[in-house]
Amino acid sequence: MKIMIINLIAIISVETKEAKIQRFQKGINVVTSSGVVDGNFTGKSSVLRSIFHTLGADGKFNYNKWESEGKYIYILDFSVENENYIMLRRGSFFKMYHKDNLYNKIELLFAVNNRDKLAEELVKLFNQEIYLKSHEGTYKLAHPAYNYLLNYIEQKEIKLTEFRTFNQLNAFPASYYSDLIYSHLGVRNDKENELKENLNNSEKRKKELSERKNVLFEMNKEITSEGHSNLNVEDLKSKIRIHEERYRVVINKLNKHKSALMEAHNTRVELELLWNDIDGVISSEQSKLTKSLKTHTCPYCQTEINDEESYYFHKVKHIDGYSLQKLMIEEQLANINRKIELENNHYTAVQKEADAIENEIFNISKEVKDGILVLGIKEIESNIIKQMTLVENEIISIDDLIKDINEQLRKFKKQRDEVDSYYSNYLNQMLLYYRINGLDLKENLKAADKLETDGSETNIAAVAWLLALLETKYKYNSQAVIYPIIFDTPNNADLDEANKYEIFRMIFDHLPQEGQIITSLVGFDENKFNEYDINVIVLNNPQYDLLNREDYQLCNNLFGNIIKF
Repeated sequence: MKIMIINLIAIISVETKEAKIQRFQKGINVVTSSGVVDGNFTGKSSVLRSIFHTLGADGKFNYNKWESEGKYIYILDFSVENENYIMLRRGSFFKMYHKDNLYNKIELLFAVNNRDKLAEELVKLFNQEIYLKSHEGTYKLAHPAYNYLLNYIEQKEIKLTEFRTFNQLNAFPASYYSDLIYSHLGVRNDKENELKENLNNSEKRKKELSERKNVLFEMNKEITSEGHSNLNVEDLKSKIRIHEERYRVVINKLNKHKSALMEAHNTRVELELLWNDIDGVISSEQSKLTKSLKTHTCPYCQTEINDEESYYFHKVKHIDGYSLQKLMIEEQLANINRKIELENNHYTAVQKEADAIENEIFNISKEVKDGILVLGIKEIESNIIKQMTLVENEIISIDDLIKDINEQLRKFKKQRDEVDSYYSNYLNQMLLYYRINGLDLKENLKAADKLETDGSETNIAAVAWLLALLETKYKYNSQAVIYPIIFDTPNNADLDEANKYEIFRMIFDHLPQEGQIITSLVGFDENKFNEYDINVIVLNNPQYDLLNREDYQLCNNLFGNIIKF
């Protein structure tokens, strides 16, 4: 498993030129201050909140006091599998670097200004994907804050089986709880829900196909009833071929006469137009001749006519030529009209012959008519059988798909059952070992079940709950990174003295191998935890005065190549 170790957190105010650098070690780290009242408000919570805040969560700072000087710059130096990284955050802007300590070089890995992109980048390093259902109803990669919910306790928001440790946890509907838990424990609810949706759609489709298959079966049963299956198809085809040949000959005759009629009609139209043109010319010429004889003037050259008789006979001869053409056209029109009459008679006779054949096929020969009907029914029957085959094949494919989906769902259920069983057993053992009362667990407890306890046991029960989930995660989601356990003042409640320290023993006992714990409390007494190797960090600064100028200068030395001071 990948182990993440926090090396240091730096909080920088460029405006006031002050900063706070806090270093941590592998193993157990306890941030503390004096046990007296003045030991509060020295910045323990601010230091712890800043760690996951820098990694994309939104810490529950009192922003009116905390960032009164302006937005801080947060720099987190951490390691994953002996590789060193630096994360910088200012507002909603994030930059991550890879740090080569051997050659004292850093390489920019990414720079983003939104949580969606940040989540995508951090998956590459932490190998943990939390998929939750969005407000739109689809699963999407959750913002980084959801990655750290099992590993962080906010002293002011310790709630059993609830997550209130960061701000802005409303990016997903409140129903995300179960998906979140199982996603952390290695059971991909988004994949399982996708399978369930596919199963539902497949079963719905199978039902539709089955109903269609029944309808097709009844239709096929109806058309194959008595009287429809005794048709001699070859005999029917032979009879139809005889009628078809006769009908083809008649149709050819009809087409021939139809073409002749169309040609004759076209010729008649042309002759009629020509006759009308010549008739108009004759009328015009006769009118001009009458006028010229009255005026003794040629209508063309406007000269005086000296020999009227000669002029008259010349023009009459010219007009007679047009009249002869007109007579010839009238003769041709008579011939065309006769041809049209004959072709119409022929066409009518052949049409009657065609009608007679059609009557033979469709009226006279009942056997042929019934046979054609049966052929149509047979074709319908063939199509129905084809459709039934297609439907049956699709049902078989869907059955195979449903079988595969159910097999995958059984694997998910088996995995979830194993996870639930391990979690339930582990949590019960913790309650027994650390003598945690007031928390009765039901049989067949599931990891996503909500728990209740009385007020005096809330904090210690919440810690036990998170630690049991983390132990389950280590076992069943071993590919994901192991984040540090950061519990800010987990005994911040009206606990008796025994429980105040028992809660820390429980935390220290669950230090991941080669991992890290960072916790805090006021007035930590090392002598009560001699069996543990603890790095105690004491904050001696005045109240509300965490940052200082010395650390600002140190930040300039450490991170001057990342930001300009």
